[in-house]
Amino acid sequence: MSVEMTVLLIVCLISFVSSTIASTIIVRKAFQLEVNEGILTLCVPFYIVYFSFVKLEINHKKALLAIWIGGGVIYMICLAVGIVYSVLGILDSKEMFSNF
Repeated sequence: MSVEMTVLLIVCLISFVSSTIASTIIVRKAFQLEVNEGILTLCVPFYIVYFSFVKLEINHKKALLAIWIGGGVIYMICLAVGIVYSVLGILDSKEMFSNF
């Protein structure tokens, strides 16, 4: 495995874990507010987005949402780049980085 793929996997793992922890905090706050809110947050697609922007009232709300959404976006980008690179075999070839 190349160094580039290892770095990509580490960034992917860190962003996934941070986004999952932020999502867990949002769901826990929904259950603390009301059980129905927690169940809707878990079961209805995109209700967590509505809840987090409209009904969530906590300190550092902007930071939590930035970690949740930003971590998810970075995770999806890293995952897509890893899949494309592994399919094309770009990271295994040394020719890609020969110009540097």
